[in-house]
Amino acid sequence: MSKWRSLRVFLCLFFASIVGCSSRPVEQQASAQKALESARQQHAEEVAPTEWKEAEKAWNEAEAALAKGSYSSAGELYQTAKSRFERAYNVAKARRDAILRDIEGLQSSINAKYDEAKDRVARSNLSAKSKKEADGLIREMDQAIDKLKKEVDEGNLTQAKATAEATLRQVYEVERKIRGMP
Repeated sequence: MSKWRSLRVFLCLFFASIVGCSSRPVEQQASAQKALESARQQHAEEVAPTEWKEAEKAWNEAEAALAKGSYSSAGELYQTAKSRFERAYNVAKARRDAILRDIEGLQSSINAKYDEAKDRVARSNLSAKSKKEADGLIREMDQAIDKLKKEVDEGNLTQAKATAEATLRQVYEVERKIRGMP
């Protein structure tokens, strides 16, 4: 009788392990999904495209394996996707931090030149026509600075850096024009 009991226990454990191994990789999928969302929040598609594509490839392979019912393979691929999305997140975060430092440096220069231009207009004895033109140029700089702040606040750092570079050029041009006014 004990042989039958041992055989039944063995068969139960054997079938339980087969069923357990072939269950849907829900946890791995959720974990990879969370890593994907984190990478997306750091705009990894834009600032870490190589790492993003590698992660996305693993994700798509995992999804295909899941659709075929290859749960074990899908679980492994989701783990791979998770680690690649985490790498994409880290690379994107580092690159975005560097872009933000660049923007902050540009903003500092913009603010200094903007203040100089406003001060020059305030201290100058400009003709009414020149004063009106200078005030219009100052308003244009205000709009460009506001646009830059909005892009930074929205987290669109790549566009914000381009805007900051253009705004700095604009500020230098305005300052040059104001210096040449009668």
